[in-house]
Amino acid sequence: MTTPTDDDLPEPRDIALEQATPEQVEELEEASEPPGE
Repeated sequence: MTTPTDDDLPEPRDIALEQATPEQVEELEEASEPPGE
């Protein structure tokens, strides 16, 4: 069985969030949003 590539995944970032700790998730969420609003 081969490992699926990022192109095969529906949303690579969602996959990463599932494997990340709550602290890492918060950092990713903040980094994904444009500063200031």
